[in-house]
Amino acid sequence: MITTSLVDRLAGNNLQQHMFASQSTVAQECGKLGATCLFTFACCDGLYCRLYHEWAPDGHCRVG
Repeated sequence: MITTSLVDRLAGNNLQQHMFASQSTVAQECGKLGATCLFTFACCDGLYCRLYHEWAPDGHCRVG
């Protein structure tokens, strides 16, 4: 069984690339009117994620 210390893992290039590149390289845009969503924070300002409309599933950013 090969064991790798935490220091070796932190010093490895793959983990450093993941730690420093994942947040800065992925830019997430807000959902515009009518975009699909699961949470309100995914919608642009002034919109909210409506999961249901008149008892039917909706899941889109709507004005609210």
